[in-house]
Amino acid sequence: MNKRSIPEVRTMAVEKVRNLVVDYINDKGLEPGDKIPSERVLSEHLGISRTTIAKAMASFIDEGILVRRERSGTYVHGNMLESQVKNESSTIAVVMPWLSEVAPGQLDCPTIQTRVPKQIPSRRDTLALQVAHGVLAFAQDHNCRVVVKSYDWIHSEFENICSGSRGGIDGAVVIPEYMAEHSPHYEAIVESGFPLVFVDHYYPGARIDSVVTNNISAARDATRFLISRGHKRIAFFTDFVCVVSSTVDRETGYKMALDEAGIDYDEDIIRSQEIVRNGTWSYELALEHCLNLRDPVTAVFCATDEVLLTTYACMSRMGIRVPNTVELVGFLDEHIPEMMFAPFTRVVQDTYGLGMNAVRLVLDRVAENAAREPQHVELPGVLMPSIIEAAPVLPRLA
Repeated sequence: MNKRSIPEVRTMAVEKVRNLVVDYINDKGLEPGDKIPSERVLSEHLGISRTTIAKAMASFIDEGILVRRERSGTYVHGNMLESQVKNESSTIAVVMPWLSEVAPGQLDCPTIQTRVPKQIPSRRDTLALQVAHGVLAFAQDHNCRVVVKSYDWIHSEFENICSGSRGGIDGAVVIPEYMAEHSPHYEAIVESGFPLVFVDHYYPGARIDSVVTNNISAARDATRFLISRGHKRIAFFTDFVCVVSSTVDRETGYKMALDEAGIDYDEDIIRSQEIVRNGTWSYELALEHCLNLRDPVTAVFCATDEVLLTTYACMSRMGIRVPNTVELVGFLDEHIPEMMFAPFTRVVQDTYGLGMNAVRLVLDRVAENAAREPQHVELPGVLMPSIIEAAPVLPRLA
């Protein structure tokens, strides 16, 4: 499978300018071979900054819609409206957990209390909601209709995709629940000509388009950060679903950082929740085990947002000071206001960009403009260090 990274996710401003440029070309009656005004002229005419104009024009050139000739200018290379005309009648399904369409173009998901401890306020499925909003923003700018197909249990996700592929839907953006036995069925749907793009995680080896975070790189950077802080005993806390690609890739990045630093990988500090109390996860036993070892851990890397929040809640109950006693790092996409102190370092994914790039790839498939081979697009995660500065880790005396 080809791996192709998109160096810059299109922002809403760039997408708006792309549409304005198309409108400008239509209004002026420009045809293939006609010259496009300079970025300065377009900036003045459209009232948009030259930087944003340049990004939009560069994306058109990358796609072969415009062509730039040295010392001459930029020209219409092909029919700019071809893919948009095809997309006008396209209907794309968003198949994600717990979503609901409260009004045309407005999505919401219920406040959920899943496996996060009761001490943590009820929360929403931030990833699914933000991915879906990214899908909506891109689709609406490209005259594409979006249908929400929510699921609340693992098999209804697959049923929604199957029903969509049988008629009325031109493609789907899916956050899949991982069921290995579904992989060949998904591949058969794609081979039948139905465009399908997985978001957030994927089925390894399956010939299906996917748009995900570069979890290996993000986890490696997070672990390197802890190592740079002087930590050599770093636990890895995960959840039940250790076969999902995102979790597997994060553990791979964690191992890579340890290996680069010459730190031995210790399976004894790779832990999951070991008890469930009142229907929620607890990492108390895992923490007690890691802290009572002959060579105790000084930091914990958490594979998911729920693991991070649950571990932090357990540490608070146990009187463990974060980050001074134990430093905590993990993935967490939820917004934390600037005035609030976050005692842990977190990796933030570009959830909005995941949605925008996923639906763009689906529409490219619908318009038959995508590469023939399945595309695996990876977006970077951003490391956001704790606002509260921890004391440096001192070397232990022999």
